[in-house]
Amino acid sequence: DDTFDLAISLNVMNVFKDKVGLFREVLRVLKKGGTWAFLSGTFEMPDDPDVARKMARGYLIPQYYDSMSGYRRMLGEAGFRIDEITEYVSDFRVQNKKWGDAYKKHYDEIVKEQGKENTDYHIEYFDTYLRLIDEGRAANHLFISGKP
Repeated sequence: DDTFDLAISLNVMNVFKDKVGLFREVLRVLKKGGTWAFLSGTFEMPDDPDVARKMARGYLIPQYYDSMSGYRRMLGEAGFRIDEITEYVSDFRVQNKKWGDAYKKHYDEIVKEQGKENTDYHIEYFDTYLRLIDEGRAANHLFISGKP
């Protein structure tokens, strides 16, 4: 308890289902006035039939994509004050494009290692994510929050 001045997380929030629980744990170990900074993708859940179909097939998993308002709510619920939120969409788009392009470039090798279904899944995932970034419905944000 009350041990650390700073806690940092970079693009791994998507693996935590119970983010409020995680945030409460971070709050517990931070000293009073300590800072919690994390970089994470944000996703505005669209009323887009194509995206809904891909989510139903597992290409985009809703629990992994939190909205800006969702993060604000969860941080507040955990007891944090939000000091700053900064968008990093251009770097995020570049990185997602690189990952998608790498899957396409090395398709045959990846299929041998991971199977066709898994490889096709990742290609469709990155293509969909790029489209949502371009439409302004997905981004990457740095959240800086403090322990009161």
